[in-house]
Amino acid sequence: MAPCTATRPACTGTASSPGQLGALGGLLADAGVNVLVQYSDHTGNLVLLVDDKDVPACREVIARWEHP
Repeated sequence: MAPCTATRPACTGTASSPGQLGALGGLLADAGVNVLVQYSDHTGNLVLLVDDKDVPACREVIARWEHP
């Protein structure tokens, strides 16, 4: 596996209840976004690394998810 550089991660607020990552993952899949890596930072924010071509769609899904 070769190293990679993330230049534009997509971030969202904390997932505060069980199942939220799954719900967001379903919305991202419906939008055709492939999540390469996900992790939580030290303050609990969910960080998603996606292919550069998927960044706009990912951020759109996150915006709709955060503000339904």
